[in-house]
Amino acid sequence: MDSQTEALIKSCVTCQMHDKAAVTCTPPLQPVPLPVSAWEKVAIDIVGPFDIAPIDCHYAVTLIDYFSKWPEVAFTSQVSSATVIKFLSSVFSREGNPKELVSDNGSQFTSLEFETFLADRNILHRRSSLYYPQANGEIERFNRSLKESLQMAKLEGQLWITFTTDFL
Repeated sequence: MDSQTEALIKSCVTCQMHDKAAVTCTPPLQPVPLPVSAWEKVAIDIVGPFDIAPIDCHYAVTLIDYFSKWPEVAFTSQVSSATVIKFLSSVFSREGNPKELVSDNGSQFTSLEFETFLADRNILHRRSSLYYPQANGEIERFNRSLKESLQMAKLEGQLWITFTTDFL
């Protein structure tokens, strides 16, 4: 009787479509081509909220260059498109406008204000896949290192901003 039940389930199309134990194959990775020069392609993300942080450090806006791996970090009490634009304006005034910016689909990065900011500077905006942070892995890896350094700052009783400046 067991073998008959097993055979019936294996031949049932509906049962096979709803089988939770089915092995799925992940597609092969598509490597991201390395940019030709620095500040050609950058990635941006927002880290936080940090509940134990000082009021002016509840969030960190992070940016990293794909070519040189140069990071930029700014702490802020709240995150909005205006906050992100102010941060990017500061960085771009020193380093120049990139050709491409990669972000997730956060509301700060999908607003009309942000899209207008990028369009005015001829910056191509690429968004990573929803619920798949690995698609923006360069910045996600940096964020992990940043969080680890902030834990060290907390353990050592140091100010986050000065500790992060030393870390960078």
